[in-house]
Amino acid sequence: MNRLPLIEPKKKPNKNSNNQIDINSRPSKKKFTPEKEDGKEKNNMFGNNYDIAINYYTKNINNDKENTTFLIKRAICYLAKGYYTLALKDALKTIEIDNTFSKGYYIASLCYLEMYDIDMAEKYSQNKNKRLKALIDKNKKDLIIKSKKYKSYPLYVKFLRELYKFNAFFPKLEIHFYTDDYRGVLAKSNILKDEIIMTIPRECLISLENALDTNYGKKIGEFMYNELNSPKHCLLSSFLLYEEKNQKYKYYFDLLPKDYSNFPIFYTNKELDYLKGSPFLSQILEKKEDMKNDYNKLCEYLPDYKQFSYLKFIEARVLISSRIFGIAINGNKTDVLAPFADLLNHKRPRQTQWYYDDNLESFVIQATENIKEGSEIFDSYGKKTNARFLLNYGFCLDDNDTSEYLLTVELNNNYPLFELKKNFFQNEYELVRTFNLNNNFYESQIVELLSFLRFILFDGDINDLYNAINSSENIYSEDVPLTFYYIPPINKDFEIQVLKHLHLLCRKSLAKYPTTFEQDQNLYKSKKNISFNLRNCLLLLMSEKTVLSYFIYFCEYCLDLLKLKSQIEVLSKLSMDYKYNDCQFDFYIQEVVLKLIKNE
Repeated sequence: MNRLPLIEPKKKPNKNSNNQIDINSRPSKKKFTPEKEDGKEKNNMFGNNYDIAINYYTKNINNDKENTTFLIKRAICYLAKGYYTLALKDALKTIEIDNTFSKGYYIASLCYLEMYDIDMAEKYSQNKNKRLKALIDKNKKDLIIKSKKYKSYPLYVKFLRELYKFNAFFPKLEIHFYTDDYRGVLAKSNILKDEIIMTIPRECLISLENALDTNYGKKIGEFMYNELNSPKHCLLSSFLLYEEKNQKYKYYFDLLPKDYSNFPIFYTNKELDYLKGSPFLSQILEKKEDMKNDYNKLCEYLPDYKQFSYLKFIEARVLISSRIFGIAINGNKTDVLAPFADLLNHKRPRQTQWYYDDNLESFVIQATENIKEGSEIFDSYGKKTNARFLLNYGFCLDDNDTSEYLLTVELNNNYPLFELKKNFFQNEYELVRTFNLNNNFYESQIVELLSFLRFILFDGDINDLYNAINSSENIYSEDVPLTFYYIPPINKDFEIQVLKHLHLLCRKSLAKYPTTFEQDQNLYKSKKNISFNLRNCLLLLMSEKTVLSYFIYFCEYCLDLLKLKSQIEVLSKLSMDYKYNDCQFDFYIQEVVLKLIKNE
């Protein structure tokens, strides 16, 4: 809404004032204050230190609860700070004391306007202030225009109005529509580092405890919690389904997405074809199977659960997984849905942080850097790969610096000493392992992968292999938790065999894609006839191919080094190779390549 600033500074405009504006509009630079009524500026003894002023007026109000002067001055301070419900309470109190008190009506009208209640603002304006009336008329006109342009706009207005009724706090934030289906949260005025920009009271949060406190929640928690693949998500999803018509949450539920087609589990067969050759297809299938199993379990234990179709269930599951926050309330960890907080889009590095404040009894978002007026405010969903973003949030980033490829390696009878090695594992599934290859080349990835390859390729005395496993000390054990035994390099010739096999695996994986990286890139850059889902698929495919290409390069580079005869030759080559300065697998060269050559 268009904010009327409340107190005019004597010399300079206050750069950090709460300039409240209507959704999508920019704050006015022109200052107007109710302290300047009838062209007469009243002396402001506290400057812009509203906290000191509030304390002063509160002490006087406690001594004289019927004093309209102190009440209205405190209301003005509350209004300036963005505490609209507190300001309104004081303003209405003055009217209760004196129903002819015009300033009470005036401040009440401003409060209602700030809280997106135009009808009540108009009611309390009494049509006595021309500038206030003009502002109300402008907001009514904006509401009509934006409601025609964005179908969901009235729902957001209602949503914000309801949040204020619960004493939510977000005076410097506005919802901005880019399209009817895509919106963001903007800064209405400058925000300082460490400033609290949003508080959502506990009463507005939907938590695991809320779900567990219902009859169906108690049954889920008591009888089947440990049998579910995703018990927390199932609980909150069930809450959404059962409470869909609960008027208490209607203001929030009405805003939740109705279209989930951007999530891969809802992709059409044609869209899934975009992902041919990608291990991401297996991730989609696995998630579908987990959800189906959870749904069947819920229907088994809760007969009335069948009133919700499987489609409705997975829509609720997707919604929960994309909006859930993990917090601690009074030291107890829980998961919640936090209205408004979940409207912030993702960006790294983070410029905000969120937590639950036990003293405020609210979910809090705090700025971690200065944010300029008019800028979009982002939350960080974490450092994730495009595969995780796409699976859980339904989008990919075109500037994501973290990529992955899930490489599956299976110990089968094509490898030497299969039967003997098979006995090394307790379960059949352990024979197949999936390794998360990342473009950042984390040590754990390569240590585990190469250890497993050394194990399956080894063709000698099996006892020597077992002894090596039992006696070896993982040189990375302090920082790298392994899910497989660390197997050290045996000798240079065998390590060459291992690298060649990894090279072959990566080349075969790359060959599974029907398109090349260059073809994907050209299609992405063309921007012609590219749907949002195709765009995301292309970004995912390019990120996977980038990782595979990087590991192919790693193998080729280290194989060339292992062909050299001495450490001096290796070090000489490295010193002349500018690419080496930027390589991320130096640890492998130092701990494996150089030591193997030295031992020759």
